[in-house]
Amino acid sequence: MRRRNHAHVRSDTRSQSTVLAVVLLFGFLVLAVTAWQVSVVPNQNAEVEYGHNQQVHEQMQELRSRMVSASAGGRGGTVAIPLGTTYPDRTIYRNPQPPAGQLRTVSGGGVVTLNVSNATPVDGETADFWGSELSYDTAPVTYQPGYHEYERAPTTVLDNTLLYDR
Repeated sequence: MRRRNHAHVRSDTRSQSTVLAVVLLFGFLVLAVTAWQVSVVPNQNAEVEYGHNQQVHEQMQELRSRMVSASAGGRGGTVAIPLGTTYPDRTIYRNPQPPAGQLRTVSGGGVVTLNVSNATPVDGETADFWGSELSYDTAPVTYQPGYHEYERAPTTVLDNTLLYDR
């Protein structure tokens, strides 16, 4: 019978514990990144969307002011209303597609007819357009956001110089 020398059979488990530790650390890193993506990134995007909604409200207020000014004989002008926004760039995290809203006039129950009469055109081209009386149908202007995270964002309505969120 032969005797075996068990000293040579001894296995070294030190490298296994190092590999296991690296795998566990990598797993925790993946969990942390995933948790950040599903909880923090949407909250940050909701803040961006809320800020955009406030900006749209301010621009709609500016549109209202310009309309009132133009109707009172003052200068009208243009107002840029941003229909969508962009999210901040992120290195390893993903954002959804940029949200976009809709700016439109609403036909239906809110239509108001504006009649202009007893006015005199100042030149021939205006007289060709003007005729004897002008009549315009007006309707509320609405901004309907299409946000991803800001739930229950209001529709901003400009109706006959009244601006409100619905």
